[in-house]
Amino acid sequence: MNLTERFVSYLIQFSRRGLKDETARQVKDCLTDYLGGLIAGCARNREKFGAFCEYLEHGSCFVLGTDIKTSAHQAAFWNGFHSHICELDDGHHYGIIHLGAPVFSALFAYMELTRVSEHLFWKAAVTGYEAALKLARAMQPAHRTRGYHATGTCGCVGAAVAVAVLQGQNAAQLTGTLSAAMTGAAGLLEVIKDPSEFKPYNAGRAAADGLNAALFGSLDYIPPGDILGGERGFFKTLADNVGTDQFISSLAGFEQDEILTIYRKPYAACRYCHAAIECALLLRESLPDISRIKSVTVYTYETAVVGHDHNRVSGHSSAKMSIPYGVASALCFGAVSILEYDESHINDPRVRSLLPRIVVAQRKDLTECRDKMPAELEIELQDGTKLSRRVDYPKGEPENPMTPEEINAKAVSLFRYAGMSDQAAKRVLAAVQANELRSISHLMKGSKS
Repeated sequence: MNLTERFVSYLIQFSRRGLKDETARQVKDCLTDYLGGLIAGCARNREKFGAFCEYLEHGSCFVLGTDIKTSAHQAAFWNGFHSHICELDDGHHYGIIHLGAPVFSALFAYMELTRVSEHLFWKAAVTGYEAALKLARAMQPAHRTRGYHATGTCGCVGAAVAVAVLQGQNAAQLTGTLSAAMTGAAGLLEVIKDPSEFKPYNAGRAAADGLNAALFGSLDYIPPGDILGGERGFFKTLADNVGTDQFISSLAGFEQDEILTIYRKPYAACRYCHAAIECALLLRESLPDISRIKSVTVYTYETAVVGHDHNRVSGHSSAKMSIPYGVASALCFGAVSILEYDESHINDPRVRSLLPRIVVAQRKDLTECRDKMPAELEIELQDGTKLSRRVDYPKGEPENPMTPEEINAKAVSLFRYAGMSDQAAKRVLAAVQANELRSISHLMKGSKS
């Protein structure tokens, strides 16, 4: 069998398995986390989305968090876009990818087109995560080095596979779906450069194109023989170096569902900022006064430094990508939530004074153990006193997970940010746990977005 045939066979077998208890709990927590990030992003984007509404097609699918219905493709796009705006969605360290935004956005759009069982929805989501992460693990970091955003590329495939499972596609149809998704997959990392606000566009487009790929795949057009492993296929075109042997080995069994290996974000920043933020929060308790800080040095691994070391920020998108801003927010405010990424906090005089004194540097020993996503923070005070702290496995990693209570509390706080009452937010979360998925879009209309 070629690579595409192996992958299709694996995904079909995977999708036919029953969900393990741990996986069933995890996918519900993933949906809870997705809805919280989405509602907050929808609220933050209220004005610009409102300006776009005159161009929306009329349809039967909700843009979640609003009372607006549009076509399935546009609903998938905007739900994917909104769920990635605030940098609070789940992701994966090795895959360098965000999964919930494209996968759940495509699934909700399709679910509103036709009746599907809630049980199948969960299985579809888990299979979408599985597909995207198998690909991203094999392609990274070469995929990122070439300038591709895996959320847009592998995320598109994950979204397509998830919808294909809801449709009950056979092997031939799934091959077509993969072919459509992989030839249409795109997403450039140039969009993360400050002050760009385009990063969520890749997530939204992945959701919409993934949905379209699955619908197209179900039409039984004849696909290419090996879209994944061919000479001009997905692997060879989008990465200089692919772990093909590792990929094949990962398809040999079902030892651990990939969805169990994701991280979640307690802070509203790029994941590369989180270990340094935690160091700063821990050291803040020992600081007599931030005005006495002479310098701050963040040591971390190479991948975290590139594109995240800027201490000149020009808006919330730039701030979310900046390790120095995350550290400054932690030291100045004692918090790095969505609230600290508004213009008033970014332009706070204490932050603006501290930012030029924060430097980010790669350290060889930390790069050598990058699997831990480590950072060490050193603060030197005016009197020469030095304070330091190191964090391995920042909160939210599989080795240091957020608890279900913390996940729910995060979601409720984001619903509150969007203008919903805690009671209304808890009704949405209860619907997730009760498998009442069709009620979610109506319950979320309570947002002021």
